[in-house]
Amino acid sequence: MHMILHKVMVVRFLVLAALCAVMSLGSTRIARAGGEGNTGRAQQEIVQGYLVDVATQKELGLVIVGGCSGTLINQYWVLTADHCLTTDGNVGGPTTPLVTIPISAAWSKNVLTPTRFVRNWGAGSRLDVALIFLGDRDFGRVNVQQLLVGIVDTEMTLTKYGRGIYAYAAGTGNGSATPAAQDGKYRQAVFTPSVASATSYMLPANAANQVANGGDSGGPDRVTTPDGHILGIAGVQSTCHWTSRITGMPSDGSIWTWVDKIDTCNSAAINTTRDEMIEIMRPEKAVFCKAYAKEALAAARENQKNGCGNSGPRWSTTLNNHLNWCMILNGDRGPPNSETAARSSALKPCREMVLLRGQILRKPVGDLTKPVDPLDKLGILRKPRGDVGPVLKTNP
Repeated sequence: MHMILHKVMVVRFLVLAALCAVMSLGSTRIARAGGEGNTGRAQQEIVQGYLVDVATQKELGLVIVGGCSGTLINQYWVLTADHCLTTDGNVGGPTTPLVTIPISAAWSKNVLTPTRFVRNWGAGSRLDVALIFLGDRDFGRVNVQQLLVGIVDTEMTLTKYGRGIYAYAAGTGNGSATPAAQDGKYRQAVFTPSVASATSYMLPANAANQVANGGDSGGPDRVTTPDGHILGIAGVQSTCHWTSRITGMPSDGSIWTWVDKIDTCNSAAINTTRDEMIEIMRPEKAVFCKAYAKEALAAARENQKNGCGNSGPRWSTTLNNHLNWCMILNGDRGPPNSETAARSSALKPCREMVLLRGQILRKPVGDLTKPVDPLDKLGILRKPRGDVGPVLKTNP
């Protein structure tokens, strides 16, 4: 019977793998008996997890999202947790300025500033999932990461990735206790959900006593087959519940600094938003919009340089204004093409005037360094004299 169940699970995983290949793109709160909180601001990590080498981080697109973790799905888009992009650390909270969320990676020297966030999925209760558009800058050619097809269940195996705290606080009381340790490195561990739904799932500590908190919020959970084959990203780290803290320690700063026990963590599932996210993140849309934005910027600078007098958003000299406007249209090329034609039409008379001015300035006016003969003003010197006949001689 055990062998039959095992075979059924293997077949099920293989079917999911085939579907993925076809369809993929690739506040802080404290409870009475413990505490629950988002882990993004504290750089909470997989306690006792295994280190992920830099080459594997690049292969899996693991990046640092401000104080959180995330996944580079393709060279233009990053998947992370929604609360990582807010000013108050709450799901659906006010959006933080783009410049406060730098994107970096252990495998690149680049530090990128996002140009756009896509967030607030779900009606009523917001889903703790968000996308970040990197705009005109990127990390170069990267792998396209698969997104899981289907709903997470309690029979699946998930490999969780995150960075930051890798050991609990230890000791007792002020003076002898040591805070939780963190080094910002990515780690991984394998878990099985205890509870799962279409929008979230819970990951308790595993048999090796590794804690499924996935590092900084936004770290990916990947569903894997028994032999380790990755079927796709199922969701991202959202919150964790701690059960005890070292007593007598200051309560200021992060709630995770003195935590010495975490029992479960929750992840936000991408199932209900998967198809929409894939449609938004299609690379060809970003390629088109980057080209459109650069052409729009060139026209706007020409308008400014030549004093053509055109004004309004159409003539913005900020590249990202054109790029983000185009991306919001989600692939509709009609409006951008119409804008390009409108700029060209508006610049036409100005270009003609510039051309005319150039012709006037280039017209030759003679050598102004030579003195002018008074007779030459009358044109006498320019008239041909012809044959004046034989020279007359007077008699001696």
